[in-house]
Amino acid sequence: MTVAQAAEQCECCPRTLRRAIDTGQLVAIRLGVGPKSDRIHPDDLEAFWRKPRYQPVQVPPPFKLGPLPPPASDDVAARIEKLLNAGRKVAKRGAAKLPTKNSSKKPV
Repeated sequence: MTVAQAAEQCECCPRTLRRAIDTGQLVAIRLGVGPKSDRIHPDDLEAFWRKPRYQPVQVPPPFKLGPLPPPASDDVAARIEKLLNAGRKVAKRGAAKLPTKNSSKKPV
């Protein structure tokens, strides 16, 4: 059968079958010079439609973490000392707030 007849039988576009012929997924025999002379055997067409067209995705195994280190057991004073030595500022509780632009205005 011709490509057009095969496409009509399969209810698909002839270009779909042409692409399959060009990629080697579908076997066709060329009787003449041009692509319109291609003929497809019904058994080859059936085999083409029965063949799966997708490749299952290979999922890699889940990433396994090694043992996590235990949390630091420093007390609060030691952590504050580390922060001070690192050059960071630590806000103390109850420290006075700095005045802002809006807080210096007097109500009218």
